[in-house]
Amino acid sequence: MLNGLDDIDWRSLEHNYGSAENIPGLLRTAARDEVAFDSNDGLYNQLHHQGGWVCSAATAALPFLLDLIESPIAADRTEHVELIARLACTAAEATPEWVDAGWPEAWATVFPRVRRLIDDPDENVRREVTSALGASRHQPAEAVAALRTRFGREPVAIVRADILKALEDLGDRDGIRVLGDHADPSVAIDAMLRAHALDGTTVDAAELGAVLTALRETTDWDVFRPVHGGDSKALTSTDYVAVVTMLAGHAEAERRLAAVRLATRVLAEGRDCEERLVPPIAALLDDPETRFHALQLLAALAAPYPDRFAAMLDDDTLHGRYVVATVGDAALWALVRTGDARCVPVLRELVADGDRHSRSYSPATHISWLPSIGEMLEQVGAEHVPTLLPAVRARLADGGRDARFDYLATLKSWGVLAAEAGPEVKALLETETGTVARQALDAIAPSEVSAPETADLTDEDPWTRTRAAVRLWRSTGESAEATRVLRGVVAEVLDDGRYGLTVGREALSRLAEMGAGEAAPEARRVLGEERRLSDGGGWRRFVDDDAWRRAAVRILEA
Repeated sequence: MLNGLDDIDWRSLEHNYGSAENIPGLLRTAARDEVAFDSNDGLYNQLHHQGGWVCSAATAALPFLLDLIESPIAADRTEHVELIARLACTAAEATPEWVDAGWPEAWATVFPRVRRLIDDPDENVRREVTSALGASRHQPAEAVAALRTRFGREPVAIVRADILKALEDLGDRDGIRVLGDHADPSVAIDAMLRAHALDGTTVDAAELGAVLTALRETTDWDVFRPVHGGDSKALTSTDYVAVVTMLAGHAEAERRLAAVRLATRVLAEGRDCEERLVPPIAALLDDPETRFHALQLLAALAAPYPDRFAAMLDDDTLHGRYVVATVGDAALWALVRTGDARCVPVLRELVADGDRHSRSYSPATHISWLPSIGEMLEQVGAEHVPTLLPAVRARLADGGRDARFDYLATLKSWGVLAAEAGPEVKALLETETGTVARQALDAIAPSEVSAPETADLTDEDPWTRTRAAVRLWRSTGESAEATRVLRGVVAEVLDDGRYGLTVGREALSRLAEMGAGEAAPEARRVLGEERRLSDGGGWRRFVDDDAWRRAAVRILEA
């Protein structure tokens, strides 16, 4: 095992954290059961981490990872197979410049060893190998043959589902169509959906009925993950509304929770199903098992149920594994999003003694966290700022680091409405929060803003151009040039997507603040977008999209 490990110049190779000279030690350690865990974790992080590229060290390590998997003494075989599968998938999905040049040849060399693992007695190994075979785009015929053969003798339903997905990834229409007549309804329906996906078609009414019946009655819940997870291309958004409605009324709590997750996934992609999906989710507010999660989605949507939200403000039922929050916390956020004044006294108390100041970011679609207190404050109406500002000023003066960062960002969002907080903000300019304090001061006291460097207005970076245009307008009152620059940023973001949507939203918001009616073409374009205009995940996806559209409306009303 690990023969030839020292024949490789590992120092000349690289992984996610630099030189690969430590990889031999990690591989040797991984072969010893008693100390394997940290080594395996290190191999995964350094050779793959979050994916996106296949490094040269991964290519060199590939045969040795197979040695570990085939060894009778090495621990955590499944983790090594998972690493190989993730690397194979990355190699199949990434553009060539992000895949080490030696990877295709290395994969072809070990492919027979990988293929043999499809018959491993460990079902978790078989699941990961199935994914790896599905990514074997340079050996499609051999991979398809191995997968088809295994399917005929695979006893585990979820592994059969994985094989079907791998066959779809490899474009095996014939193999999938044959399975559409399988005696097991779960297999037949899964095959039918994947055949539609390969053909670019969607289910008809009878097929949708079969899907709903199977999903309602199945005991193999994970087999239907492409449906209740929102990944099946064979279903339209209207089909997914039917799935959500059925799941929301299911007797099992797990499936009712799946209804919320699926509705979140569908609504995160676009707005066309919102009116039809809100009612079944709102009905789950009466369900103790789903109330918290339903509140999170309804809050993100600013759904119009303020009385129901207000009635739950005192509910201290706890939810959350990592960041614990109560039903009342989620209800407060929902009330804030509706613009209801009953949120203001509760927010004022939270500012005074609350400690939720972490601003979490994730690209994940599901809503797994609540906003910080400062982020909630950013969503209140302008009419409530005078009531809340004194409490914010007090926390800036005597609060901790996290609270100050949180509330300085709030003041930046409030802008000139928070001008009275100038003294507290200026006091923080020379502290560790100084950069954010300067940004907040520029927003709340525009008369004190200095003019930008002329070159910044034509800088390649859209953030630099946006900030320079705003500084130009605030320092001189010159709006024509600032408007031209900001309109260019918005158009650039919407046209090619090379830059994040966040900078485009900032540019459009400043155009709205300026009353720049000249930006009406961009505003109309924004309002015509069917997608959610956000790079963020969770609740940000919805709030960011709302901000784009509010700014567009203000511009058209200017």
